[in-house]
Amino acid sequence: IVLRGELRGGPPLVMPQIASRTGIDLHLIDPQAEDDRRWMLATCFPELRVEQANLARAMDIVAREDIHWLEGDALALVPQVLAETPDPVCLYHSACLFYWSAESRAAFEEVMRAASAGRTIWRVGIEPSERFNQWQSGHKNARPETQEGARGSGGITVTRYLTPDGSPLHEKGLEPTVAVDEPSVAFGQQPPAADV
Repeated sequence: IVLRGELRGGPPLVMPQIASRTGIDLHLIDPQAEDDRRWMLATCFPELRVEQANLARAMDIVAREDIHWLEGDALALVPQVLAETPDPVCLYHSACLFYWSAESRAAFEEVMRAASAGRTIWRVGIEPSERFNQWQSGHKNARPETQEGARGSGGITVTRYLTPDGSPLHEKGLEPTVAVDEPSVAFGQQPPAADV
């Protein structure tokens, strides 16, 4: 699976050597078990054939990789995994925190701040936005004029937790330098050609 993107600014990119991988899930799925594979593919809308094919290829890749799997609550397991993982460490999550309560997400941020007190931790998250969450759940605060745009909202967030003697970014934020308009694409529809 190849995802294409455009890099603007920042240091030169180098693919790091990955020493180990640890996966955490509340209920583990075995990508080699036919029943588990069929269940995962069934979670994809039937008209999304390209996404189903990508998911099948992704499960093939996961099945070949050497991943230490842990089953349980990530909020309870992440502190131990981070403590046992030598530097450098990168924590990745995708479509995960979106399903957590606001209290659990806040507790996760506290876990990450505490774990990064004496070391640098990189975090990459791909999560739908709060606007999308409100639109999808029919929240009364999702204003009609924003619902259409909220359908396609979300994104990739890369966070670097720095040591106390570094340059902390947390709670200060970054000023964006490039304005990007979100396309008005309903969930499940093909993106405009310009976004492909």
